[in-house]
Amino acid sequence: MKTLVDLFAKLERERRPDLLLVRSGAAFRPISAAALAERVRCCAAALAGLGVGRGDRIGLLCSNRPEWHVIDFACHLRGAIPVPLFSTLTPAQVRFAFADSGCRVVFAEGAEQADKVGAVRGELPDLMCLVFIAEDEPGPGAPAIPAQDDVAPGGNPTSAGEAPAAEADPVARGEAPGVAADVDVDFEELLAGSEPATDCPGPKNEGSIATIIYTSGTTGRPKGVMLTHGNLASNIVAVQDVLPCMPGDRALSVLPLCHIFERTVDYAHLYGGAQLAYGAPARLAEDYVLAKPTVVAGVPRLFERFRAAVLEKVEEGGALGARIFRWAEGVGTRRARHELLGEPFSPADRLRLAIADRLVLRKVRAAAGGRIRHFVSGGAALDPVLNWWFEAMGLRLVQGYGLTETSPIISANPHDANRIGTVGVPLPGVEVKIAGDGEILTRGPHVMKGYWNNPQATAEAIVDGWLHTGDIGELDEDGYLSVTDRKKHLLVTSTGKNVAPQPLENTLSRSPYIQQVAIIGDDRPFIAALIVPELSSLRRWAAERGKPTGERELCADADVVALIQSELDQLQADFARFERVRAFQLLPEPFSIEEGTLTPTLKTVRRTIEEKYADVIEGIYRGEKPPAGSGD
Repeated sequence: MKTLVDLFAKLERERRPDLLLVRSGAAFRPISAAALAERVRCCAAALAGLGVGRGDRIGLLCSNRPEWHVIDFACHLRGAIPVPLFSTLTPAQVRFAFADSGCRVVFAEGAEQADKVGAVRGELPDLMCLVFIAEDEPGPGAPAIPAQDDVAPGGNPTSAGEAPAAEADPVARGEAPGVAADVDVDFEELLAGSEPATDCPGPKNEGSIATIIYTSGTTGRPKGVMLTHGNLASNIVAVQDVLPCMPGDRALSVLPLCHIFERTVDYAHLYGGAQLAYGAPARLAEDYVLAKPTVVAGVPRLFERFRAAVLEKVEEGGALGARIFRWAEGVGTRRARHELLGEPFSPADRLRLAIADRLVLRKVRAAAGGRIRHFVSGGAALDPVLNWWFEAMGLRLVQGYGLTETSPIISANPHDANRIGTVGVPLPGVEVKIAGDGEILTRGPHVMKGYWNNPQATAEAIVDGWLHTGDIGELDEDGYLSVTDRKKHLLVTSTGKNVAPQPLENTLSRSPYIQQVAIIGDDRPFIAALIVPELSSLRRWAAERGKPTGERELCADADVVALIQSELDQLQADFARFERVRAFQLLPEPFSIEEGTLTPTLKTVRRTIEEKYADVIEGIYRGEKPPAGSGD
């Protein structure tokens, strides 16, 4: 496979009758590859009718649904370049990306996204057409992807029937209520007027740009990463050697498809012949049970939430249930350490495991659908403690590593050789080396073509063919890669000590009373933290003691502050004295994407946090003195 058009041709040729799964009421309904292919070809014809040709950029603001892949593959058939964005971006951020890339057509799902584009349309000189995608199912008469029977929780056809189709939504330049006035045409109407294209130019070759993806911009202005067809094809094929995808797999697509991790993983699943089910973060617990996936890719926060939900139910079950759970967790951990580290596991342990599995562990796996072959974590560092917890439950969780600039996977832990605490081994064809200052460098067919309209940034990132990742790490004797922190994230205190904040933040987040942490201390005499408490756990703790449970009251309560301090004392005991948090402030409101304190991939934006809470930070350092020896 050399291009994404080759992937589409493979899907069209193999004609799987249940390639895609879409949520419909309390079930998932299958969509055939043939129906998808016809829809893609209609969309390609529609793009041709709009004058879209090879090399033209096409904007996309859409959630995970079949239409996303329809538009994506249609662009590749035309040789056009999709520019997908997160739906959480502001109009100003949308304007920058679409103006910088020169998008000629933009597809927007729902009135909110269409309004964003409409609000800045006057600043998008290249935009000639805004296409509206209805949030509901397409209306009657539209060439919608035909559904077969629904897939019930067990994955078998059922007579549950399709969800009622939405009424036709005749969108024409804002005539329909709730639709931006700048909309030019409805997606369904656009496709209804097009016959499936049979002669499509496609990309010129594997070196042609397949997509432009704008980085989150945590350290400055977003940059448009140019990934070629060859970049993506190499990653799709190479990942099969480390984490093979098979026809029997059912992958749940949860992370936004504009996230290159989810996008490439979904391509890999389709390439391997697997089914693809579209999930939604807001109803993820339901989707697990109904879709019964075998493979799910996510970021650490997704897995933290799963564990938190399980532990919350355990706590609600009373003291006896909690003791049984902790016992079962211990048995599961011994089994996991036996499997991954070769530690002893006696016949008595096997008997205990059978009991633990019946009482506890299988119920946890059932909450994830009961068929998980493995979870794959990427996008940020995965706490080893969290990883061991999943293994204890009998849920394989493997960690990988990469960047948008690397298509994105550089390395991953093999399913049968998972080494917790590392990000696995480099994919076939991917070279990795550690520079003298500890920075991870990589070279190979996965490395981007460069940054759109930014040759200077490209030259700074790629030197002599090696991409400088900006991450600090090390390779062990078996070739497993470990990532310790971002190069630019290292804090240097005024006492001259270098502190990597990410390991400390991950460790403190293990507390059931801590939701988010931002470590501060650059050019300061000691390390401090801004902490967002886990309010659900803290409210229960406070209610048991007859205390107020409002957010601000909790954050100001002396006993709550003492509780958090005791959590810090326990969790950071293994850190050097100069690395430990010496003072902190509780925040009643969480970091968020909307306020810019989190990226769309849920990473903290340290610069924005420090700007937003500048007065709070100053108060911490004015009111607290580091204890003797803190500069050791």
